[in-house]
Amino acid sequence: MSRPEPVEIDLAAAKAIAAALDPPLAAAGVARLPGGSTDVFEIVGEDGQAVILKVYADDPPWKLRKEAFVAGRFAPIAPVPRWLAIDESRSHLPRAFAVMTRLPGQALRVRFGQDDAERLFREMGALLKRLHDVPMPHHGYLLEADVALAFDTNAERMAVAFWSKYRDFRNWGGDAALCERIAVFVGERAGALAECGAPVLCHNDFHPGNVLVDADADGVWRISGLIDFENAVAGDPLFDLAKALDYTAHECPAGRAPLAEGYGPLTRPGAAEALLLYRIFHKLELLNWFKAIGEGRHGPATDALLGDLVELTGG
Repeated sequence: MSRPEPVEIDLAAAKAIAAALDPPLAAAGVARLPGGSTDVFEIVGEDGQAVILKVYADDPPWKLRKEAFVAGRFAPIAPVPRWLAIDESRSHLPRAFAVMTRLPGQALRVRFGQDDAERLFREMGALLKRLHDVPMPHHGYLLEADVALAFDTNAERMAVAFWSKYRDFRNWGGDAALCERIAVFVGERAGALAECGAPVLCHNDFHPGNVLVDADADGVWRISGLIDFENAVAGDPLFDLAKALDYTAHECPAGRAPLAEGYGPLTRPGAAEALLLYRIFHKLELLNWFKAIGEGRHGPATDALLGDLVELTGG
């Protein structure tokens, strides 16, 4: 698994793409946006209006339309980009791309350490709770508007999902004894995963880099947008919450508690155990991904993840 070769866009290509929008945009400039694992550009019009162009890898081919579907389901709840165009013709660029509206603001990271950070983390948690009001017909990983393999229960889905992570862990040469210990630990507590009822739409990458904030007319910073829906799943809301808490704490430890407070109390039986198992799952998944793409700069992170897995399973 490797990142595709970067795509470059010159002004001529940007003008042709923007001119085909409805209504058309007279492009005056184009710039690559930093960060992320995909090629994302901002096209700015002569009138100052801007749109976002996101390029998608050829494999898997369904991620573009999946993102558009998920954004549409979240749109009544959160400020999300509106898809303006989908182009899979490869006539303008060597890969498929989407053009969407540009949301105001910056990643919530810009408020780390500020006086309003705690409030924004609470608002972030409350937003995640509202997102979990979107029902889904089946449990499973989303492919476009449906799941790849439908499961009737969360317990069934997570049994298969954990098995696939154990397989990947062993395939890259992960310690067999640790893998067995994780499997036993999870198996002994799997009843907590069965407490999940009907599945909901889970963002599955809800962290301060994908939550945007902006200052209003009075200078008060508020959440202004939500982006990046490639990893969405239909499943247990606690699956989403566990990842959001850990990923937020990794970037800003002070954000974990207010995010949880904003999400609200967890009254479901076995909620604490379920969160623990999902933390293990997400760390195992991230570790496997780092190994698959080549550790490189992620080498220290893989060591930390291995330590976390030992600690979380009682080591």
